[in-house]
Amino acid sequence: MEYLKKIKDLFLKYWQFLVAGIVVLVGIALGTTNNKSEKRVLRKDLELQNKSSEEIKNSTIQVIEDHKETIENINIERTKAEKEALEQKEKRKEELKDNSEELDNILRDKFNLKG
Repeated sequence: MEYLKKIKDLFLKYWQFLVAGIVVLVGIALGTTNNKSEKRVLRKDLELQNKSSEEIKNSTIQVIEDHKETIENINIERTKAEKEALEQKEKRKEELKDNSEELDNILRDKFNLKG
């Protein structure tokens, strides 16, 4: 009987520690059982990262292809403009070959000649 009384007194004196110990044990038990959901979250996160990485890669490839196409179009336009300029130059050269007076005027203006 005395033994039970000592246990009762001990329990009444230290009941808070006993309850805290039980709460800690319940928390540990609950914390370790959620490993499956944690793995599921990590797997889903990895899948989303891979998807995002793939989208970034695809958009980068598309931008590079668009840029190459733009450069190609610009080079075609530049070549066409150079060809037209060369044709105009040759045409003007032929015009000035036939008209020496106009050529004299152009040279006079360009080099500030008197005469």
